Amino acid sequence: MAVRPITNPSFEDGTITGWTVPVGVTYSVTTAERTPFGQYTLRFTGSPGLFNAVSTTSYPVYPGKKITASCNYSQGPASSYNNTGRVVLEWYNSSNVKISESLGTLIFA
Repeated sequence: MAVRPITNPSFEDGTITGWTVPVGVTYSVTTAERTPFGQYTLRFTGSPGLFNAVSTTSYPVYPGKKITASCNYSQGPASSYNNTGRVVLEWYNSSNVKISESLGTLIFA
């Protein structure tokens, strides 16, 4: 199976290029956190809540073909069970209309 990485997967250019973060959510791309790859990571810095970063990379899919997705998630300096994370795959039709989503396992950290 060919690996097709997303754009700027570990924020190594020091920005969120290739990602979107909801308007009003505060964040930083930092080297101050423990990272699984490279030197940078995305850190949400505002009030507690459910936030997301969405990769803007998209790929065509074909009937009968298997795809997989994974991510790395680090709790950071928060209380137990105050942070959650998961992979969410959003499915769009050829007109770029969202038709469904697949939710990965919700991680409580």
